[in-house]
Amino acid sequence: MRFDARSRRSGRLADRQGEVLQAALETGRFQRPRDATVGGVADVLATDRATFAEPLASTQRRLLPSIVGNRD
Repeated sequence: MRFDARSRRSGRLADRQGEVLQAALETGRFQRPRDATVGGVADVLATDRATFAEPLASTQRRLLPSIVGNRD
């Protein structure tokens, strides 16, 4: 799985974060209703749930403030 090279060049995402986010998007993790569970996406990446979930949460924490603005 590949992710947008612009994000990599800008330093916004580490390679693993991009891979995890791309897998989540491609498997339907963000769809309503969800097409994929955390375990399902982890299976696609051939990893365990925690190894998928932590980089996904880290990526969301990193990207969401720039999308919705810092609301402190």
